[in-house]
Amino acid sequence: MGNAQAIAMPPRSVGTDASVVKSAGRALQILEYFDSVQREACVSEISRALKCPQSSTSVLLRSLVSLGYLQNDRYRRTYYPTRRVCLLGNWVDPTLVRQGELLMQANELAKQTQQTVIIATINGLQVQHIYLNRSQNGSATSGPSHVGMHRSLAGTALGKALLAGHSDKYVSQMVWRINAERSDHEPSINIPALLSELQQGRKRGWFTGDGSDSSRYGIAATLDHKQQLLSIGLDQVGPISEADELAYSKLLIDIAAIPASHAYGV
Repeated sequence: MGNAQAIAMPPRSVGTDASVVKSAGRALQILEYFDSVQREACVSEISRALKCPQSSTSVLLRSLVSLGYLQNDRYRRTYYPTRRVCLLGNWVDPTLVRQGELLMQANELAKQTQQTVIIATINGLQVQHIYLNRSQNGSATSGPSHVGMHRSLAGTALGKALLAGHSDKYVSQMVWRINAERSDHEPSINIPALLSELQQGRKRGWFTGDGSDSSRYGIAATLDHKQQLLSIGLDQVGPISEADELAYSKLLIDIAAIPASHAYGV
């Protein structure tokens, strides 16, 4: 037999059900459509499948990108779900989602270090937290981080770990856009200095920078280079000792070394 292919099932109509808000129903239909086809898709394809005007579909897709549930390939003009989609309901049936070694490792890391552990991805020109595990000590639970939070891509440890997964040319283009769109009170990012810092981080396998806010310290590692680049990091109050920094970095490097096929339970 030939290779099996995902078949796009027609989405359930929301137009005739008065109890369903159209925009909410269609947003969920978009996610269900991706679950059906199991590949990236463009606006026109999704619009036809939902029997929805292309302009309305574009607005919904951009909203889902902004919220962190879809990623957009601007060059191919396609969309693809982020891992936040599968992480959203991991608490409903932990045996179904948490069989992936990555989340088990993240949870164990939070327990072992007594610090907040965050998994993040790039969303537009920022880093977005898509998974978080707070330890039970006072400093970690008081942290400002939450799932969905956006932070600086070039200033945080998590963001630097994500940028390091790309070429210097790509990073330079991204930072040029960040500088162009920054507000008046935000400082300009020195591109050569950042590229040098990323190169150093690539060699040692980990990155430092701000945590979930400027009062917190972050240390992070790049996770994988498959459909979606991720980073994992620790977030703690104030400065970190050299001994803790080395210990935390080793733990992060060990997690980053887990093959993606094992880390996500596929």
